[in-house]
Amino acid sequence: MPKSILIVDDSPAIRKSLQHILEDHGWQVCGEAVNGREGVEKALKLKPDLVVLDLAMPVMNGIEAAHELRRLLPSVGMLMFTNFETDGLEQLALAAGVNAIVSKSHSVDVLVSSIKLLL
Repeated sequence: MPKSILIVDDSPAIRKSLQHILEDHGWQVCGEAVNGREGVEKALKLKPDLVVLDLAMPVMNGIEAAHELRRLLPSVGMLMFTNFETDGLEQLALAAGVNAIVSKSHSVDVLVSSIKLLL
């Protein structure tokens, strides 16, 4: 059975692009969410192998969602896929339980490699 991935991003274009990339590499997108709160709720219901989180989202951002996910689903993998790249962000994300951070400005190969390592 292919590994399942939940996409949590407020941009419909990013969600659609990610879905194509992930499915082209043999992974199953089990669901999508438009903010961190919805992402946590869907993760609890769908039990994905990996959650791909954006940082800047309405209602609940990626760091807050990561804290909740780590508390509620301690074994779920989390990758933050974001436009924002700073050392401070990286420290916050890792402290929240995120396993890897990939900038949206990196190539698709960097994203795919990071996901392969996590799965």
